[in-house]
Amino acid sequence: MAALQVPPGRMGRVWVLNRLELAERGVTLLEEKLQLLASLRDELQRKADDTRRDWQRCCREADQWGLRATLLGGRGATDLALPAGSATVTVQWATTTGVRYPGTARCALPAENDPCVIHTSSASVRAAQAYRAAVEAAAEHGAAQRAFDIVQREFKVTRLRARALSRHWLPRLREELARIELELDEQDRDAAIRVRVVHREHS
Repeated sequence: MAALQVPPGRMGRVWVLNRLELAERGVTLLEEKLQLLASLRDELQRKADDTRRDWQRCCREADQWGLRATLLGGRGATDLALPAGSATVTVQWATTTGVRYPGTARCALPAENDPCVIHTSSASVRAAQAYRAAVEAAAEHGAAQRAFDIVQREFKVTRLRARALSRHWLPRLREELARIELELDEQDRDAAIRVRVVHREHS
């Protein structure tokens, strides 16, 4: 680790004190940020888990109804039930402690009354509804999982910074401050001795 480039004498003491104050304030701010991020991370973890379970449930239902519709009407009937349009997902972003992450995901699906869609059985109708629900659930889970990943990564980076300050930078500054103050004390004692010697010589 490189040596600190500290100015000599009392200027060095002021230099170190200023950086020590900044470092201590930085540790405090980072620890506060860590608390906020930890709370947000836990909340997003629960949301990601919940949306994953919902998405998996919707996928199972869609697969079941899709299989029934295919067994009843064949592959051709399934093709007739496909809408002409496609789904689009719009993500609204949120920001906490300077961290930007997906807040909500809005899924726009093709109209259910699309004239191009032909259902040959009630199973086909239920399958279409189940697949629509699965797509919406996938969008919600994708946003929730991405939000958790971003906040988790920021939490780890912030924790590393806080540890670097508290375990490395602060001890170095405190050691340097102690060294400078000891050096200044010795200089003050030497100066006091010289003053007394000069005073005796002239008395």
